Amino acid sequence: MKLSFMIQAVFAVILILDASHVVSSSMMTKLFNDILKHYDKRVIPPGRNETSEVITTMATDTNTTDNGTVVTNATDSPTPVPAMVQVSLGMSLVLLDKVDIKGKKLTATAWLKEQWVDERLSWDPSKYGDIEKVRIDSSDIWLPDIVPYGGRSTKAFQGESVKALLYSDGLVYYIPPYEIEVPCEFDNHYFPYDEQICVIKYGSWTYDGSLLDLTTNSDTIDIADYKPNSEWSISDTVATRNVVKYPCCDEVYTDITFSIFLKRNSSLYTASLVVPSILLSLSLLFVFALPPKSREKMTLAIAVLLGLLLLNYAHYTIVGLPTIFGNFLLFVVILALAVIGETVVVYNVFHRNGSVPAILSKLFINCLSRVVCVSTSTSGKYNVEMKEKEEGVYKEGSPRGDAEDWAIIAKVIDRLSFWISLIVYIIVTCVLLASRP
Repeated sequence: MKLSFMIQAVFAVILILDASHVVSSSMMTKLFNDILKHYDKRVIPPGRNETSEVITTMATDTNTTDNGTVVTNATDSPTPVPAMVQVSLGMSLVLLDKVDIKGKKLTATAWLKEQWVDERLSWDPSKYGDIEKVRIDSSDIWLPDIVPYGGRSTKAFQGESVKALLYSDGLVYYIPPYEIEVPCEFDNHYFPYDEQICVIKYGSWTYDGSLLDLTTNSDTIDIADYKPNSEWSISDTVATRNVVKYPCCDEVYTDITFSIFLKRNSSLYTASLVVPSILLSLSLLFVFALPPKSREKMTLAIAVLLGLLLLNYAHYTIVGLPTIFGNFLLFVVILALAVIGETVVVYNVFHRNGSVPAILSKLFINCLSRVVCVSTSTSGKYNVEMKEKEEGVYKEGSPRGDAEDWAIIAKVIDRLSFWISLIVYIIVTCVLLASRP
Protein backbone atom coordinates (compact mmCIF):
# COMPACT_ATOMS: atom_id res chain seq x y z
CA MET A 1 0.00 0.00 0.00
CA LYS A 2 2.75 2.39 0.96
CA LEU A 3 4.78 1.44 -2.13
CA SER A 4 1.80 2.15 -4.38
CA PHE A 5 1.31 5.54 -2.77
CA MET A 6 5.00 6.45 -3.25
CA ILE A 7 4.88 5.48 -6.94
CA GLN A 8 1.80 7.63 -7.47
CA ALA A 9 3.51 10.56 -5.74
CA VAL A 10 6.57 10.23 -7.97
CA PHE A 11 4.41 10.19 -11.10
CA ALA A 12 2.55 13.26 -9.87
CA VAL A 13 5.81 15.18 -9.37
CA ILE A 14 7.00 14.20 -12.84
CA LEU A 15 3.74 15.36 -14.40
CA ILE A 16 3.89 18.67 -12.55
CA LEU A 17 7.50 19.27 -13.65
CA ASP A 18 6.69 18.33 -17.22
CA ALA A 19 3.66 20.61 -17.25
CA SER A 20 5.73 23.51 -15.88
CA HIS A 21 8.36 22.87 -18.54
CA VAL A 22 5.71 22.94 -21.26
CA VAL A 23 4.28 26.17 -19.85
CA SER A 24 7.80 27.69 -19.65
CA SER A 25 8.60 26.63 -23.22
CA SER A 26 5.33 28.03 -24.53
CA MET A 27 5.91 31.28 -22.66
CA MET A 28 9.42 31.56 -24.07
CA THR A 29 8.12 30.91 -27.60
CA LYS A 30 5.51 33.59 -27.09
CA LEU A 31 8.18 35.94 -25.73
CA PHE A 32 10.44 35.47 -28.75
CA ASN A 33 7.53 35.93 -31.14
CA ASP A 34 6.43 39.14 -29.42
CA ILE A 35 9.82 40.88 -29.13
CA LEU A 36 11.00 39.90 -32.62
CA LYS A 37 7.67 40.49 -34.38
CA HIS A 38 8.40 44.09 -35.38
CA TYR A 39 12.13 44.03 -34.66
CA ASP A 40 14.53 45.19 -37.38
CA LYS A 41 18.09 44.11 -36.67
CA ARG A 42 19.41 46.44 -39.38
CA VAL A 43 18.55 49.49 -37.25
CA ILE A 44 20.80 50.65 -34.42
CA PRO A 45 19.06 50.65 -31.02
CA PRO A 46 17.77 54.03 -29.78
CA GLY A 47 18.87 55.64 -26.53
CA ARG A 48 17.09 54.69 -23.32
CA ASN A 49 14.72 57.70 -23.32
CA GLU A 50 14.79 58.38 -27.05
CA THR A 51 17.21 61.19 -26.23
CA SER A 52 20.93 61.34 -26.82
CA GLU A 53 23.33 60.23 -24.17
CA VAL A 54 26.68 62.00 -23.89
CA ILE A 55 30.22 60.74 -24.05
CA THR A 56 33.08 62.70 -22.54
CA THR A 57 36.29 63.66 -24.19
CA MET A 58 39.24 65.73 -23.09
CA ALA A 59 39.26 69.30 -24.26
CA THR A 60 42.79 70.03 -23.13
CA ASP A 61 45.04 66.98 -23.57
CA THR A 62 45.13 66.02 -27.25
CA ASN A 63 47.82 64.46 -29.41
CA THR A 64 48.18 64.78 -33.17
CA THR A 65 49.78 61.90 -35.04
CA ASP A 66 51.94 62.15 -38.15
CA ASN A 67 48.94 61.72 -40.44
CA GLY A 68 46.99 64.47 -38.72
CA THR A 69 44.80 62.21 -36.58
CA VAL A 70 43.82 63.77 -33.25
CA VAL A 71 43.77 61.27 -30.38
CA THR A 72 42.14 62.26 -27.11
CA ASN A 73 42.24 60.38 -23.84
CA ALA A 74 38.75 60.44 -22.37
CA THR A 75 39.49 60.82 -18.68
CA ASP A 76 39.62 64.52 -17.80
CA SER A 77 37.70 67.67 -18.74
CA PRO A 78 34.30 66.66 -20.12
CA THR A 79 33.10 67.94 -23.46
CA PRO A 80 29.60 66.79 -24.45
CA VAL A 81 29.36 64.74 -27.62
CA PRO A 82 25.97 63.28 -28.62
CA ALA A 83 25.72 59.50 -28.53
CA MET A 84 22.88 57.15 -29.37
CA VAL A 85 23.81 53.74 -27.98
CA GLN A 86 26.51 52.96 -25.47
CA VAL A 87 28.44 49.70 -25.86
CA SER A 88 30.65 48.44 -23.06
CA LEU A 89 33.61 46.46 -24.40
CA GLY A 90 35.99 44.20 -22.53
CA MET A 91 38.35 41.37 -23.41
CA SER A 92 39.06 38.02 -21.81
CA LEU A 93 42.33 36.53 -23.08
CA VAL A 94 42.26 32.75 -23.33
CA LEU A 95 45.38 31.73 -25.25
CA LEU A 96 48.42 33.17 -26.97
CA ASP A 97 48.50 30.96 -30.04
CA LYS A 98 51.62 32.45 -31.61
CA VAL A 99 53.97 35.35 -31.03
CA ASP A 100 55.73 35.78 -34.37
CA ILE A 101 58.76 37.96 -33.72
CA LYS A 102 60.10 37.73 -37.27
CA GLY A 103 56.71 38.39 -38.84
CA LYS A 104 55.86 41.02 -36.19
CA LYS A 105 52.37 39.75 -35.46
CA LEU A 106 50.45 38.24 -32.58
CA THR A 107 47.84 35.47 -32.87
CA ALA A 108 45.57 34.90 -29.88
CA THR A 109 42.25 33.43 -28.83
CA ALA A 110 40.06 35.78 -26.82
CA TRP A 111 36.48 36.45 -25.79
CA LEU A 112 35.09 39.90 -26.48
CA LYS A 113 32.68 41.02 -23.76
CA GLU A 114 30.14 43.30 -25.43
CA GLN A 115 27.26 44.78 -23.50
CA TRP A 116 24.57 47.28 -24.51
CA VAL A 117 20.89 48.08 -23.99
CA ASP A 118 18.33 47.56 -26.74
CA GLU A 119 14.93 48.66 -25.36
CA ARG A 120 13.20 47.13 -28.33
CA LEU A 121 14.05 43.74 -26.82
CA SER A 122 12.68 44.47 -23.33
CA TRP A 123 9.59 42.84 -21.82
CA ASP A 124 7.50 42.62 -18.67
CA PRO A 125 8.49 39.40 -16.87
CA SER A 126 5.09 39.16 -15.15
CA LYS A 127 3.43 38.62 -18.55
CA TYR A 128 5.75 35.80 -19.54
CA GLY A 129 5.89 33.48 -16.56
CA ASP A 130 8.45 35.59 -14.65
CA ILE A 131 11.14 34.92 -17.25
CA GLU A 132 13.97 37.34 -16.45
CA LYS A 133 16.49 36.36 -19.10
CA VAL A 134 16.75 34.22 -22.22
CA ARG A 135 19.40 32.98 -24.65
CA ILE A 136 18.87 34.33 -28.12
CA ASP A 137 20.70 33.72 -31.40
CA SER A 138 22.97 36.67 -32.14
CA SER A 139 21.93 36.42 -35.79
CA ASP A 140 18.43 37.55 -34.79
CA ILE A 141 19.41 40.84 -33.15
CA TRP A 142 21.41 43.97 -33.94
CA LEU A 143 25.13 43.64 -33.21
CA PRO A 144 27.72 46.42 -33.07
CA ASP A 145 30.26 46.22 -35.93
CA ILE A 146 33.29 46.17 -33.62
CA VAL A 147 36.50 45.05 -35.34
CA PRO A 148 40.24 45.20 -34.61
CA TYR A 149 41.86 48.10 -36.46
CA GLY A 150 44.85 47.01 -38.53
CA GLY A 151 44.28 43.31 -37.88
CA ARG A 152 41.76 40.59 -38.48
CA SER A 153 39.57 38.41 -36.30
CA THR A 154 37.59 35.28 -37.09
CA LYS A 155 34.99 33.63 -34.91
CA ALA A 156 36.20 30.44 -33.26
CA PHE A 157 32.94 28.66 -34.19
CA GLN A 158 32.69 29.01 -37.95
CA GLY A 159 29.20 28.64 -39.37
CA GLU A 160 27.54 28.80 -35.93
CA SER A 161 25.68 31.67 -34.35
CA VAL A 162 26.94 32.50 -30.87
CA LYS A 163 24.04 33.04 -28.52
CA ALA A 164 23.64 36.22 -26.52
CA LEU A 165 22.15 36.68 -23.05
CA LEU A 166 19.09 38.92 -23.15
CA TYR A 167 17.59 40.39 -19.97
CA SER A 168 14.06 41.71 -19.48
CA ASP A 169 15.21 45.34 -19.32
CA GLY A 170 16.73 45.06 -22.81
CA LEU A 171 20.30 44.47 -21.62
CA VAL A 172 22.24 42.38 -24.14
CA TYR A 173 25.35 40.51 -23.04
CA TYR A 174 27.28 39.12 -26.02
CA ILE A 175 30.55 37.20 -25.58
CA PRO A 176 31.80 35.90 -28.95
CA PRO A 177 35.06 33.89 -29.01
CA TYR A 178 37.53 35.14 -31.61
CA GLU A 179 40.86 34.14 -33.08
CA ILE A 180 42.72 37.43 -33.41
CA GLU A 181 45.72 38.22 -35.58
CA VAL A 182 47.17 41.72 -35.22
CA PRO A 183 50.48 43.37 -36.21
CA CYS A 184 52.77 44.34 -33.35
CA GLU A 185 55.91 46.46 -33.22
CA PHE A 186 58.20 43.96 -31.56
CA ASP A 187 61.70 44.96 -30.46
CA ASN A 188 63.87 41.86 -30.12
CA HIS A 189 67.11 43.75 -29.50
CA TYR A 190 67.46 42.19 -26.05
CA PHE A 191 66.66 38.58 -27.05
CA PRO A 192 66.36 36.22 -25.19
CA TYR A 193 65.69 38.52 -22.22
CA ASP A 194 63.31 40.81 -24.08
CA GLU A 195 59.95 42.24 -23.09
CA GLN A 196 57.37 43.10 -25.73
CA ILE A 197 54.22 45.22 -25.95
CA CYS A 198 51.41 44.38 -28.35
CA VAL A 199 48.53 46.81 -28.83
CA ILE A 200 45.10 45.70 -30.07
CA LYS A 201 42.70 48.51 -30.96
CA TYR A 202 38.97 47.82 -31.27
CA GLY A 203 36.36 50.18 -32.59
CA SER A 204 33.22 50.47 -34.68
CA TRP A 205 33.88 50.25 -38.41
CA THR A 206 31.00 52.48 -39.53
CA TYR A 207 29.37 54.17 -36.51
CA ASP A 208 30.90 57.44 -35.32
CA GLY A 209 30.74 58.71 -31.74
CA SER A 210 27.37 60.40 -32.26
CA LEU A 211 25.75 57.02 -32.93
CA LEU A 212 27.83 54.53 -30.94
CA ASP A 213 29.91 55.23 -27.86
CA LEU A 214 32.44 52.61 -26.81
CA THR A 215 33.25 52.38 -23.11
CA THR A 216 35.06 49.89 -20.93
CA ASN A 217 34.21 48.83 -17.40
CA SER A 218 37.76 47.70 -16.60
CA ASP A 219 41.20 49.16 -17.16
CA THR A 220 42.78 45.71 -17.66
CA ILE A 221 42.24 42.57 -19.74
CA ASP A 222 40.62 39.65 -17.97
CA ILE A 223 43.16 36.78 -17.79
CA ALA A 224 41.27 34.56 -15.30
CA ASP A 225 40.77 31.91 -18.01
CA TYR A 226 44.18 32.39 -19.63
CA LYS A 227 46.18 29.25 -20.39
CA PRO A 228 49.90 29.98 -19.88
CA ASN A 229 52.18 30.05 -22.90
CA SER A 230 55.40 28.01 -22.72
CA GLU A 231 57.53 30.80 -24.20
CA TRP A 232 55.83 34.02 -23.08
CA SER A 233 54.33 35.20 -19.81
CA ILE A 234 51.98 38.17 -19.40
CA SER A 235 53.43 40.74 -17.02
CA ASP A 236 50.64 43.32 -17.32
CA THR A 237 47.60 44.36 -19.34
CA VAL A 238 45.98 47.75 -19.88
CA ALA A 239 42.66 48.80 -21.45
CA THR A 240 42.20 52.47 -22.39
CA ARG A 241 39.40 54.37 -24.10
CA ASN A 242 40.30 56.90 -26.78
CA VAL A 243 38.32 59.47 -28.71
CA VAL A 244 39.78 60.08 -32.16
CA LYS A 245 39.06 62.75 -34.75
CA TYR A 246 40.39 61.88 -38.19
CA PRO A 247 41.41 64.58 -40.72
CA CYS A 248 38.86 63.30 -43.24
CA CYS A 249 35.81 63.70 -41.08
CA ASP A 250 34.09 66.10 -38.71
CA GLU A 251 32.80 63.31 -36.45
CA VAL A 252 34.72 61.77 -33.58
CA TYR A 253 35.21 58.02 -33.19
CA THR A 254 35.70 56.07 -29.98
CA ASP A 255 37.91 53.01 -29.62
CA ILE A 256 39.20 50.74 -26.88
CA THR A 257 42.92 49.96 -26.96
CA PHE A 258 44.09 46.77 -25.22
CA SER A 259 47.83 46.62 -24.43
CA ILE A 260 49.45 43.29 -23.61
CA PHE A 261 52.88 43.36 -21.93
CA LEU A 262 54.80 40.17 -22.65
CA LYS A 263 57.97 38.81 -21.07
CA ARG A 264 59.90 35.98 -22.69
CA ASN A 265 60.57 32.87 -20.62
CA SER A 266 64.30 32.84 -21.27
CA SER A 267 65.31 29.64 -19.44
CA LEU A 268 65.09 27.50 -22.59
CA TYR A 269 67.25 29.87 -24.66
CA THR A 270 69.67 30.36 -21.78
CA ALA A 271 70.27 26.60 -21.63
CA SER A 272 70.33 25.98 -25.39
CA LEU A 273 72.00 29.14 -26.76
CA VAL A 274 73.50 31.49 -24.17
CA VAL A 275 75.38 28.98 -21.97
CA PRO A 276 76.79 26.94 -24.92
CA SER A 277 77.97 30.12 -26.66
CA ILE A 278 79.75 31.29 -23.49
CA LEU A 279 81.38 27.90 -22.97
CA LEU A 280 82.49 27.68 -26.60
CA SER A 281 83.89 31.21 -26.53
CA LEU A 282 85.83 30.47 -23.35
CA SER A 283 87.13 27.23 -24.86
CA LEU A 284 88.91 29.36 -27.46
CA LEU A 285 91.29 30.39 -24.71
CA PHE A 286 92.33 26.76 -24.24
CA VAL A 287 93.79 26.85 -27.75
CA PHE A 288 96.57 29.04 -26.36
CA ALA A 289 97.22 26.56 -23.54
CA LEU A 290 98.36 23.89 -26.01
CA PRO A 291 102.07 23.95 -26.98
CA PRO A 292 102.95 25.51 -30.36
CA LYS A 293 104.02 22.17 -31.80
CA SER A 294 100.64 20.53 -30.97
CA ARG A 295 98.45 19.81 -33.97
CA GLU A 296 95.40 19.77 -31.70
CA LYS A 297 95.55 23.59 -31.55
CA MET A 298 94.11 23.89 -35.04
CA THR A 299 91.66 21.02 -34.47
CA LEU A 300 90.25 22.67 -31.34
CA ALA A 301 90.00 26.12 -32.96
CA ILE A 302 88.13 24.78 -36.00
CA ALA A 303 85.79 22.71 -33.78
CA VAL A 304 84.92 25.81 -31.72
CA LEU A 305 84.33 27.82 -34.91
CA LEU A 306 81.93 25.20 -36.28
CA GLY A 307 80.02 25.12 -33.00
CA LEU A 308 79.70 28.92 -32.98
CA LEU A 309 78.50 28.96 -36.59
CA LEU A 310 75.81 26.42 -35.65
CA LEU A 311 74.66 28.61 -32.75
CA ASN A 312 74.61 31.63 -35.06
CA TYR A 313 72.39 29.76 -37.49
CA ALA A 314 70.02 28.71 -34.69
CA HIS A 315 69.85 32.29 -33.40
CA TYR A 316 68.99 33.87 -36.74
CA THR A 317 66.51 31.09 -37.48
CA ILE A 318 64.61 31.95 -34.30
CA VAL A 319 64.90 35.75 -34.34
CA GLY A 320 65.95 36.71 -37.85
CA LEU A 321 67.11 40.19 -36.84
CA PRO A 322 70.22 41.61 -35.12
CA THR A 323 70.24 41.41 -31.33
CA ILE A 324 72.75 42.00 -28.56
CA PHE A 325 73.20 38.26 -28.22
CA GLY A 326 73.60 37.99 -32.00
CA ASN A 327 76.31 40.67 -31.88
CA PHE A 328 78.08 38.66 -29.19
CA LEU A 329 77.96 35.52 -31.33
CA LEU A 330 79.27 37.45 -34.33
CA PHE A 331 82.13 38.82 -32.24
CA VAL A 332 83.08 35.36 -30.98
CA VAL A 333 83.02 33.97 -34.54
CA ILE A 334 85.42 36.74 -35.62
CA LEU A 335 87.57 35.97 -32.57
CA ALA A 336 87.61 32.28 -33.52
CA LEU A 337 88.73 33.16 -37.06
CA ALA A 338 91.47 35.36 -35.58
CA VAL A 339 92.60 32.49 -33.33
CA ILE A 340 92.77 30.16 -36.34
CA GLY A 341 94.87 32.75 -38.18
CA GLU A 342 97.13 33.14 -35.13
CA THR A 343 97.53 29.35 -34.93
CA VAL A 344 98.68 29.27 -38.57
CA VAL A 345 101.27 31.97 -37.81
CA VAL A 346 102.49 30.09 -34.72
CA TYR A 347 102.82 26.86 -36.70
CA ASN A 348 104.79 28.66 -39.37
CA VAL A 349 107.12 30.34 -36.90
CA PHE A 350 107.67 27.21 -34.83
CA HIS A 351 108.75 25.10 -37.82
CA ARG A 352 110.96 27.72 -39.48
CA ASN A 353 114.64 26.98 -40.19
CA GLY A 354 117.59 29.31 -40.44
CA SER A 355 118.83 32.05 -38.21
CA VAL A 356 116.52 34.45 -36.43
CA PRO A 357 116.77 38.10 -37.58
CA ALA A 358 118.35 40.31 -34.95
CA ILE A 359 115.32 42.61 -34.71
CA LEU A 360 112.96 39.65 -34.06
CA SER A 361 115.36 38.22 -31.50
CA LYS A 362 115.59 41.53 -29.70
CA LEU A 363 111.83 42.19 -29.83
CA PHE A 364 110.44 38.78 -28.94
CA ILE A 365 113.20 37.00 -27.03
CA ASN A 366 114.82 39.86 -25.13
CA CYS A 367 111.78 42.13 -24.63
CA LEU A 368 108.30 40.64 -25.05
CA SER A 369 109.22 37.29 -23.49
CA ARG A 370 109.67 39.07 -20.15
CA VAL A 371 106.35 40.94 -20.54
CA VAL A 372 104.33 37.76 -21.13
CA CYS A 373 106.45 35.63 -18.77
CA VAL A 374 107.93 33.15 -21.27
CA SER A 375 111.12 31.43 -20.17
CA THR A 376 114.16 31.64 -22.48
CA SER A 377 116.33 29.17 -20.56
CA THR A 378 118.51 26.66 -22.45
CA SER A 379 117.12 23.59 -20.71
CA GLY A 380 116.42 22.09 -24.10
CA LYS A 381 112.65 21.90 -23.68
CA TYR A 382 112.18 24.19 -26.69
CA ASN A 383 113.99 21.76 -29.01
CA VAL A 384 112.00 20.87 -32.08
CA GLU A 385 110.80 17.30 -31.78
CA MET A 386 111.90 16.24 -35.25
CA LYS A 387 115.44 17.52 -34.66
CA GLU A 388 115.82 15.84 -31.30
CA LYS A 389 116.02 12.58 -33.20
CA GLU A 390 119.11 13.73 -35.10
CA GLU A 391 122.33 12.72 -33.43
CA GLY A 392 124.56 15.34 -31.97
CA VAL A 393 122.04 18.19 -32.17
CA TYR A 394 121.01 20.23 -29.13
CA LYS A 395 122.09 18.19 -26.20
CA GLU A 396 120.86 18.97 -22.71
CA GLY A 397 122.36 22.22 -21.43
CA SER A 398 123.96 23.16 -24.76
CA PRO A 399 123.76 26.75 -26.04
CA ARG A 400 120.40 27.70 -27.54
CA GLY A 401 120.20 27.18 -31.30
CA ASP A 402 118.12 28.77 -34.04
CA ALA A 403 115.35 26.16 -33.75
CA GLU A 404 114.95 26.95 -30.05
CA ASP A 405 114.84 30.68 -30.80
CA TRP A 406 112.01 30.18 -33.30
CA ALA A 407 110.21 28.00 -30.73
CA ILE A 408 110.53 30.77 -28.13
CA ILE A 409 109.19 33.36 -30.59
CA ALA A 410 106.23 31.09 -31.35
CA LYS A 411 105.57 30.69 -27.63
CA VAL A 412 105.73 34.47 -27.12
CA ILE A 413 103.28 35.08 -29.98
CA ASP A 414 100.93 32.48 -28.49
CA ARG A 415 101.09 33.97 -24.98
CA LEU A 416 100.71 37.54 -26.28
CA SER A 417 97.70 36.51 -28.38
CA PHE A 418 96.14 34.90 -25.32
CA TRP A 419 96.25 38.10 -23.29
CA ILE A 420 95.05 40.25 -26.17
CA SER A 421 92.12 37.88 -26.83
CA LEU A 422 91.21 37.73 -23.15
CA ILE A 423 91.23 41.52 -22.74
CA VAL A 424 89.22 42.11 -25.92
CA TYR A 425 86.73 39.39 -24.90
CA ILE A 426 86.19 40.97 -21.47
CA ILE A 427 85.81 44.49 -22.89
CA VAL A 428 83.36 43.51 -25.63
CA THR A 429 81.31 41.35 -23.25
CA CYS A 430 81.08 44.18 -20.69
CA VAL A 431 80.03 46.67 -23.38
CA LEU A 432 77.28 44.35 -24.64
CA LEU A 433 76.06 43.63 -21.11
CA ALA A 434 76.02 47.34 -20.32
CA SER A 435 73.68 47.96 -23.24
CA ARG A 436 70.96 45.83 -21.64
CA PRO A 437 68.05 47.77 -20.09
